[in-house]
Amino acid sequence: MHLTQVAADFITANCRNCQYHELVSLDNIGRAILDKEDEVIKRRDSETKKHNLAKHRLQKEVSGDLTEALHREDVTAQSVLELVVLLDNETHHIEAAKKLVKAAEIAPEFFTKDAVEVLCSHFPDPVHGEFCIDTVHLLASPTGLLSEMAFRAAKSCLEEVKNTDKACSLIGTYLHQHNLVPESELVRQVVYTQWYASDLPNRVYRSYAGGNFALKVIGEKAFDLLNYALREQLKSDSKHIRFNAANVIQALIDDLPELARQMIDPLIDSLELEDDIYNGISADGAACRTLAAIYIRHPDHTQEKLNEGYRRLSSDAKEEAVRVYRFIVLGGKRLSDHSQELAGSFESCISHVVSPLLQIVSGFAYHVDVKAAAAETLETIGKYNPEYLLENLDGLLGAVANLTHESVLLNEKKPQTNLEGLEHQGTQATYSRTTHQVIDALKGICRHNPRAVLGRLKEIIPNLDSSQRHLAAYKAALAALFGELGRNAELLPEIIPELYKLFLDFSSVLVRGASINAITNWTLAKKSYFSVPRSALLSGFR
Repeated sequence: MHLTQVAADFITANCRNCQYHELVSLDNIGRAILDKEDEVIKRRDSETKKHNLAKHRLQKEVSGDLTEALHREDVTAQSVLELVVLLDNETHHIEAAKKLVKAAEIAPEFFTKDAVEVLCSHFPDPVHGEFCIDTVHLLASPTGLLSEMAFRAAKSCLEEVKNTDKACSLIGTYLHQHNLVPESELVRQVVYTQWYASDLPNRVYRSYAGGNFALKVIGEKAFDLLNYALREQLKSDSKHIRFNAANVIQALIDDLPELARQMIDPLIDSLELEDDIYNGISADGAACRTLAAIYIRHPDHTQEKLNEGYRRLSSDAKEEAVRVYRFIVLGGKRLSDHSQELAGSFESCISHVVSPLLQIVSGFAYHVDVKAAAAETLETIGKYNPEYLLENLDGLLGAVANLTHESVLLNEKKPQTNLEGLEHQGTQATYSRTTHQVIDALKGICRHNPRAVLGRLKEIIPNLDSSQRHLAAYKAALAALFGELGRNAELLPEIIPELYKLFLDFSSVLVRGASINAITNWTLAKKSYFSVPRSALLSGFR
């Protein structure tokens, strides 16, 4: 819902001359809205009087059956006048408006000043107004110049929220042709016309070619004003306004790359504001998706800003920020959450995000919920793009060590109340889930390059003392990888002795149980030990 527009409509419809309304002070939003409406009405009345005079002059120049102009193939000065007058005909106005567009393409010289003025008066019409804007726009192309009258009419469309995208396109052309710097209010209005958020269940995401063109021109002529307008939207308490701002920024990333770079910090900071995903609209989700789109174009700069952002964000906001990496992974060729054209760019950035994700999962300073969000993305990479994890094999193994250690330390703390006990159980469950997700990421490497993983396990596991609880927990977690590696029949002769040692580890029931689970895993797989020659199996126990 466009809340600001709804509020303005309500106040103008109900608060003027209300017998129950008492003016508390001159400085209030309701008074400001009514004063603004008075200003618009006064200006509109003035424009209407001028337009009526132009219409009157045109009507004096035409006579007879005006509908004949709709059937003529040729374009004449008289037929143009007749078509313009027909715009006020309830039956033929749409057909006349379409014919005028074609006439402007063929013979722009037949449009008089009065004809253009009348066309401008029809800009806000909900049915044929867009055709009138197109007609006037064509008259200024390629050598002509748009008039100030057309510019004012287009601005009126923004004020009345009618045919705004077409009006924005004309405004952009006018600013470009006359090399003008727009006023701050006009910049705000152009930004505000793009409304992607909707609480309707079957919403359709619109494209705003006209608005984006105008914003591109504004960005070139008044960069600071556009920068300020978007920053203010990203500070709004309304999730709908922030949702729209993020989409506007994303639409301008390629046309205004410096603007995109400067929007990184405001987008990150907006994650601190209240949000929900009611009806599928999430301002945080839109911000992270836009940050991901900026990341693939400016990876080093965006990563630097994200690192700085983590230091100032709350735990909840950090958890949201991790979703930037997830959007990057989901944008790759395998999943193609974004457009196919950009899939390659997203996939090439996966190698950039693995390191920061590992830092989050391994870092003791991060809350477990933040770690869980990062581990989920690592798990996705392991499933679809394990080749990007191979060079970070040691980092992943180290992350499992840290997670199991933290989980053991947490388990040693005894809750003092029932509430603490529930929180303790929830945190412990999150640690368990996070560890399993990192292990699943490692399983992806097991499928991609099993010998690399097996070699590291054979080096690490013998040095783990199962009598120490955190090392036993780490050892048990790593044992799960043998279950994945065992699906490769060629490696079974090397894996069986390692599992046998774990099975006979009488210092830890946890480790012995993990070895049994690993055996169960690969024996139930299609490539089970039954497909391995008996001699090969026996050689593993010699």
